[in-house]
Amino acid sequence: MQKVNLAEAMFMVIICGLADLAEFFVTVILLDLAGAGEFIKWFIDIIIWPIMFFWLKLKGVRQTWFTVGSLIELIPVADAFPTRTIAILITIKVA
Repeated sequence: MQKVNLAEAMFMVIICGLADLAEFFVTVILLDLAGAGEFIKWFIDIIIWPIMFFWLKLKGVRQTWFTVGSLIELIPVADAFPTRTIAILITIKVA
């Protein structure tokens, strides 16, 4: 039996995709203002991670892949890539 239905999966992928897109634009646009850009990206990470963590926990899904993707998002410059979106896709597929 599938733990995550299609509507929930699409919703969470969209949320992660928008967060990754926002971080990409902050990286590209605020490249000169490194302190402000990093603060904004960490703020996005701090907001998104608990939401996804509790959603996966409520569904009974292991968060291993998503946690790894979220930790990569904390690395400066590496967070410009869509690692969180890829991690949630892998997590949903493995579930």
